[in-house]
Amino acid sequence: MRIETADRLKGLCIVLMIVGHCLIPEALHDAIYLFHIPMFFFIAGFFFKPAPIGDRLRSDARRLLVPYVVCILAVSFRYGIDSVRLGDGEALVRYLISALVVGPGIDFLRWSDLDVGPVWFLVALFWCRTVFNLLLRLRYGIGISIMLGALYCCAGSVVCLPFGLMHGMVGLFFAAMGRVAAGHRERFQGRGALPVAALCTVPAFFIHSLDMHTGLFPCYALNLVVSVAACSLLWNVFYAVESSNYKILSFLSWAGRFSLLVLMVHYFEFMALFLNEKLSFLPGYAFVAFRVGMDLAVSFVLSKIPFVRKFCIL
Repeated sequence: MRIETADRLKGLCIVLMIVGHCLIPEALHDAIYLFHIPMFFFIAGFFFKPAPIGDRLRSDARRLLVPYVVCILAVSFRYGIDSVRLGDGEALVRYLISALVVGPGIDFLRWSDLDVGPVWFLVALFWCRTVFNLLLRLRYGIGISIMLGALYCCAGSVVCLPFGLMHGMVGLFFAAMGRVAAGHRERFQGRGALPVAALCTVPAFFIHSLDMHTGLFPCYALNLVVSVAACSLLWNVFYAVESSNYKILSFLSWAGRFSLLVLMVHYFEFMALFLNEKLSFLPGYAFVAFRVGMDLAVSFVLSKIPFVRKFCIL
């Protein structure tokens, strides 16, 4: 059974992901990055069910790695056309190497500062779910997951793991906190939870937010605490209006159910169409509205195709 609160939160976060990839004020950027990626890991942990290792790998590979490969092939086709047209395959080769190591900022052979772009999240979530599934077999698996995530948050600038493992290890922290919230749902959704979460989010006004993509944690563990608090705050706000039928909430529910499709559409637009450069003449707010509207409109049309609809619902 789907829970509207989770779908609506995923919908909010996937829309804000698109906004966050535009040129926006720093304060808005920090507000978005405070929770928009951690929330996906938090929700994944909240609903996570341990499974046999083989079943988990097959299921998550189909749901996460196959879409990753589809995205890579689509953008590679675009770069391939440019390579033939310009007679230079450098950009295509660099992109394919980036897709292999995931990145970002990783050096491989003669290539430096490799970065595959927004779909890093799919590989990270795959590793997070895989490792979390293994750790939950241990007596203190949740605690170990929290410690590993926090540890890598502090050591990530020193130890850089390729293939999306870096992001997946940090995601363990938020997945484990989601699991804790699910295990204590009455307290997590109780009357006192919202003000406590709001209070714990206050430090976010005085620090820069984390960036899980680049592995940036300006205040280390404090970034993790305020991000979890923000996730809890938003969950309780949306849970309070779960039974409401406002059109904006229905829209967010749709965007949440098809968040994978929205990510894939946005990725191709972001990596292959280069709208930031082509539409730089537009005012900031107009460009944001155009990009969000276009990505969501294309996603809506594609969601009507039965195969796509079945493939892309998370």
